[in-house]
Amino acid sequence: MTPKERKKAIRQGKDVDRQPITLFHPDFAAKVLGMTVHESTFQAENLAKREINMYSTFGVDEVQVMYTGMPKYTSSLIHDFSDVSKLDPFNYSFEKDRRQKINYEAIERIQAAIGQEITITYGVSGPITLAGGLMGHELLLRGLRKEKEIIHQLLRFTTDFLKSMAENFKELELNFCIFDPVASGSLISPKQYSEFAHPYLKEVIADFHHYSEEVSLHICGNTTKILPKIAETGADYFSLDQVVDIAMAKELIGDKIGLMGNINPTQVLMQGSPDMVYNEVDLAYKKGHDCPKGFIIRSGCGVPYDTPVENVQAYIEAASELGNR
Repeated sequence: MTPKERKKAIRQGKDVDRQPITLFHPDFAAKVLGMTVHESTFQAENLAKREINMYSTFGVDEVQVMYTGMPKYTSSLIHDFSDVSKLDPFNYSFEKDRRQKINYEAIERIQAAIGQEITITYGVSGPITLAGGLMGHELLLRGLRKEKEIIHQLLRFTTDFLKSMAENFKELELNFCIFDPVASGSLISPKQYSEFAHPYLKEVIADFHHYSEEVSLHICGNTTKILPKIAETGADYFSLDQVVDIAMAKELIGDKIGLMGNINPTQVLMQGSPDMVYNEVDLAYKKGHDCPKGFIIRSGCGVPYDTPVENVQAYIEAASELGNR
């Protein structure tokens, strides 16, 4: 089966030859082709080659194009809370945003090469993470306590930006994954998540579903205390960081949202042995395979650039063997 056929069968409740296999692989994928991360990200041809090679070489069920930060212009940088009101949406439009144009061209190239077999996932930063990129995390965290109205104004700006970007890409056949590390329990409290992250995530996910059959969410760090809220975002899958126990998450929210995860990318995939990789994949499936809303194997976060190829190959082989027992 092709990745598209697997996903379609899963959605219809039919049998598959094996469960989907995914990774957060952009940095590693660049290394495999002898590119720097920058070379593989800011040239559309290289970006397309990177992802096509991950599919043809490793057989992953997902290729990824990432949008992780909004452009910054000298005239619109946020140095103070008062600068938020000066943000101009035109500065962040498709016409002005080189990164969006590179990604669009790369997606077209990928689709021309392998689009009949695999769906591309467009990974984007979440509203509060984009806000932190524009404002700086220190100023943002201070604003969550002392300038709430202004932070909500900024979050409205980043939320509307994400919705407009999805509109720009509506002609392309994409899944979406939202990466929102600033929403992590490692950075903000559950109360702050509920006020400043959750409502905007929910709005963006609902909007993305107009253009995509599947929207997933990844939040780095320990999300244990906010898992019930995450299950209410409307996402189809939640990708777990390696610090969150799969079995616990399954019991808590597995009847409401599918789970992905969560092989440790550093200690296991980069620093471990093929045998360690096999054992960790085995454990992940034992914990997650019976999740009521589905379970997909994945790394807990980005696979480091220097990860040995043999460990990634061991991951793919283990997942292929163990995923359907």
